[in-house]
Amino acid sequence: MIGVLWVDPQGAAWEQIDSLAIGCLSHLLGACGSAAMREQAVRRADALEEQLGGPAPESELIGRSEAALRSWRS
Repeated sequence: MIGVLWVDPQGAAWEQIDSLAIGCLSHLLGACGSAAMREQAVRRADALEEQLGGPAPESELIGRSEAALRSWRS
């Protein structure tokens, strides 16, 4: 997710706290978008795993390895 905040220097001056608040809000919205995309990717991986009849005993789908699960929990 990419966004641009432009404060027009010719308009009414924004106070610094207003600019900081907007910057904070943009970070929060970006985090929410990232979480939603991650959840969607997990659902798609689960659907693919279900279509394939579950993971084979000798292999794992990417993202289901022990290392991936450890990074997800932290």
